[in-house]
Amino acid sequence: MESFDSSTNRILTIMTSLPTMLLGYLNVYSLVFNDSNLISVQTGNLINMAIKLSKGNIDLSNEFSLVIGFALGCFFSTIILLKTEMSFKTLIIRWTLFSSIIWVYSIFDNYFSDTISIFILSFMSAMALNFFRLINNNVSNNGIMAGNLRNLYASLGKLMILKNLDILNDILCYLLVVILFIIGAYFGSIVSCFGNGTMLLIASGICVIPYLFCFIDWLI
Repeated sequence: MESFDSSTNRILTIMTSLPTMLLGYLNVYSLVFNDSNLISVQTGNLINMAIKLSKGNIDLSNEFSLVIGFALGCFFSTIILLKTEMSFKTLIIRWTLFSSIIWVYSIFDNYFSDTISIFILSFMSAMALNFFRLINNNVSNNGIMAGNLRNLYASLGKLMILKNLDILNDILCYLLVVILFIIGAYFGSIVSCFGNGTMLLIASGICVIPYLFCFIDWLI
């Protein structure tokens, strides 16, 4: 696995931790305000699609919007990853691309239908899942918890059998991702009582945090 200097590694860890919280937070937003759809958990969305079909409901515009948005987000973010080398500068560019979607969406949210909103948020979640996957040089999945829980339990099993304390670092990283996602979802469920505008305003504010850390690093 590629290693980075301490400054880049710290910013990358922040840029994975924050989207993890944001995806938990924005999944709650989509559940509450966008026809009860999740934006990053594709398994659940496919199950919802199957249930609707079994009941004879052929209006699957939101479900198709989720699938297409997620697919395109993965497609374009993968192209960007392949065309750019990992560096402090590219991290900032990737974060700006990710954040810009949230900022623009927050401004024009009231003009979008549920179908368009779901598409944009699903596209954004796919970019986050592709762009930001490292916490302390450990690969994680910041928006789909099944993989992290599987890795967490598998690592616990390895620790018991192999007695290798290095595995403990993996366990802590997977556990951190799960906790951050839960915190984001918990916070989102509380803030949702104040309306979609407040939720999006807070999400937009969270996106500014990495720039503050970069500015502090520059001052130091």
